[in-house]
Amino acid sequence: MNERHSQLASATGVAGEPAPMRLAVGRVRLGPLARAGFSMGWLAALLPAAVGSGLTAYVLHGIWRTLDRMEPWTPWPRDTHILGAKLPTPELDPRDVLRLNGLYHALTPVGHHPFLSALLGMLVLMLLGGLIVALTVVLLGMAYNLFARLTGGIELELTPPVAGRAARAAQTGERAVSFDEADLRW
Repeated sequence: MNERHSQLASATGVAGEPAPMRLAVGRVRLGPLARAGFSMGWLAALLPAAVGSGLTAYVLHGIWRTLDRMEPWTPWPRDTHILGAKLPTPELDPRDVLRLNGLYHALTPVGHHPFLSALLGMLVLMLLGGLIVALTVVLLGMAYNLFARLTGGIELELTPPVAGRAARAAQTGERAVSFDEADLRW
């Protein structure tokens, strides 16, 4: 493979000008790809995670508040006496009737600390987004490494910045213009 690279880099140019240098990307390292993918993933997931976990904590806090306000209902006050006899007081607990006590107890931490719950949810979603993007980028890197092993990789042609433009402009008959970021023309 080194012979191939030296052959690509030692091609001669036109009319004494330096030849464009040709490089082939043979393989990409997966470790830096994973780090870059994780960095891009958590950063890309930052805003959606913040909005999603904030809205989720808000909704769950509202559900908990609704369940917390459900008081047992009695048709008359306790210890009511009629003609000297104490009336039995039936009690209706809506959380028991609707079997929502488990949900009420599960939502109690969110109900008491909605901001902390939103923050923890955001962190979990950001980590998940970073891991998903890192895994995707690493799988793409592995696919490219397989592609490069089978075909030799992608070949790039590097030319000196000014000489390359001037040589192309001379061949096409155009005026040689050096474009930098300040004077781009569309």
